[in-house]
Amino acid sequence: MSRQVAILDHYASTQSAEFQLVQEFSSLSSRYKDEEEFSVFSFAPSAMQPLWLYMTVGMTTKLTAYGLELHIYSAEKDSLIVDLLVNTISFHRHKAILGLDHTVNFGRPWVEGSSCSYGLLSLPYVLGQNFVEAEIEGQKVRFLWLLPITEAERNYKKSGGVESLEQKFEEIDFEYWNPFRDSVV
Repeated sequence: MSRQVAILDHYASTQSAEFQLVQEFSSLSSRYKDEEEFSVFSFAPSAMQPLWLYMTVGMTTKLTAYGLELHIYSAEKDSLIVDLLVNTISFHRHKAILGLDHTVNFGRPWVEGSSCSYGLLSLPYVLGQNFVEAEIEGQKVRFLWLLPITEAERNYKKSGGVESLEQKFEEIDFEYWNPFRDSVV
């Protein structure tokens, strides 16, 4: 089984039997054509999961100590989310190794008109603890949620810690899929 297929199988284990997997293409792909292969896929909404789930496949090369893959939810199909993930892959490969509780600056809103312009690499609470880690081709791979957050939430996390921010999320009916949600701080 190829590495890509093993990663996709791990994602598929969270979906209902009728999931629809789509390989997405980024407008930025030509910029990264000499890179070790990576892809972004999506699962279309289903009865089990009413949101789009976009996921990286091959974000980390096999040469690193551990692998990392990210996913993000969206209420709408949006090619700009694919570009956002591709840019995050590039940042991870060329600027700084990303991991749990790190934040990334998207450099633009999550979607047009959103105040969420940062991403928090979080445990995938929605998918459950069994999803967090898998061994693929002898390498431990972490599967983290790229959770869009506002600048105020990022600043709150920096000053009070990620647990404080996550507590704020838990105190309300947090609409993680809503790009137009109000900041929790």
